[in-house]
Amino acid sequence: MLLLRELTGNPSADLRKMTFPNYRPMLDMTGRGKGICALASYSGNKVSGLILGRFENKEAEMLSVYVNPFFRKKGIASMLLKQFEKKAAAAGCSKIKAAFTSAMPSFGAVKRLFEKNGWSKPQKRMKLIYFSRENLYREIQENPRYEKYKNALLPKGFELVKWCELQPEKIAQIKSRHNQPGGWTDDNTPFREPEKMEKLNSFAILKDDSVAGWFITHRINPDTIRYTQIYNDPVANGMRGIIIQTVIHAYWLHAMYGPEKGCFIIYEWNTSLLKIFEKLMEKLTDSCTESFGVEKDIGQD
Repeated sequence: MLLLRELTGNPSADLRKMTFPNYRPMLDMTGRGKGICALASYSGNKVSGLILGRFENKEAEMLSVYVNPFFRKKGIASMLLKQFEKKAAAAGCSKIKAAFTSAMPSFGAVKRLFEKNGWSKPQKRMKLIYFSRENLYREIQENPRYEKYKNALLPKGFELVKWCELQPEKIAQIKSRHNQPGGWTDDNTPFREPEKMEKLNSFAILKDDSVAGWFITHRINPDTIRYTQIYNDPVANGMRGIIIQTVIHAYWLHAMYGPEKGCFIIYEWNTSLLKIFEKLMEKLTDSCTESFGVEKDIGQD
């Protein structure tokens, strides 16, 4: 007999193993009004599956789904997904989205799960490029470009400020330009995952004392910095060279003082960042995977 149950905190060790390490703290937040939803399936007295997601601003995100290998091919993943969709609709969400990568051992099974449950066709979202600090350090030692830019000596009128040292009025200035003409959008927000923002090499770029861009990194694991976001104000002149200098300076800091691994994100729409990657990082790459996004309009019950 299969039972589905919504978690309300204090998950067992078996449940924790059923989602990614980064998401495990979220299991403790279930049932506390934080917009976190986790549903577990039980086959007899054994936990057979888990789905985890969150609800925010009328949109739901499915973060992970897992079924114990001993209970697969019984439709449990579909049952968990359908129940999660119902919970999202009941919470007032009209759309639900999810993402998965080509590196997942279950890539094919996850893709089929969404297809047979009426989700959209997978759309390529980004490339995830992984490199080692060792390779980065070697490149810095061999390439004079890094020596030239390691101290981030920018032209007159430009200044590089660590994001963690940015003054409140500068933060307010950035927020005031959100979704304004010529301003930044949700695609290039610097405010995603603030609790994980890396202090070592996340920067704001100032031009004439105004924020004209940023370079944001996150510590996604103790041994990994993720290079998440790069943005420059489209009306600020002379930014291309400044961006490249900022990237090189961030790499230099990582190679000298950072953790053992790095992960570089390139969104499909960010052609300028792709060019920078091809110029600076391609030969440092240890591995590369692709991330796909799917979504579904769930309406209201």
